[in-house]
Amino acid sequence: MKEWLKNLLSTTALTLIAISIYAWVTGDTSVHLLSIFPSIMANIVIHIGLLIIRWFDIKTYVIELAYEATFVIGVVIAVGCLVGWFDSFAIWLTISIALAVFAIACLINARQMKRDVAEINESIVRLKQVQLAN
Repeated sequence: MKEWLKNLLSTTALTLIAISIYAWVTGDTSVHLLSIFPSIMANIVIHIGLLIIRWFDIKTYVIELAYEATFVIGVVIAVGCLVGWFDSFAIWLTISIALAVFAIACLINARQMKRDVAEINESIVRLKQVQLAN
């Protein structure tokens, strides 16, 4: 649960940063507080959905990523239609921001997995050394 909450807050922060950068670069004043709360809710729905997708234990990582990316796009489009994001944002821009945040989150996750694997391998080496010493 702690990891899930950390991931949720991280992707929410990335989303809000991406929206803020867009507003700053373009000078778009339509990005306001009303964009923040739907973004948070979309991230919560996305993370719950990702938990469900991962529960199915899809064997091929690329297929799992495709399902996840499709789900993310679907949630973003659904929330965007519900709250009127597309009145002020182009739909392609909204999807681009969502996919950029998804890609960054995947890269961070891959980096963490690499660290975890290295730590496990070090533990195995230490265990073997202890067993050989005995």
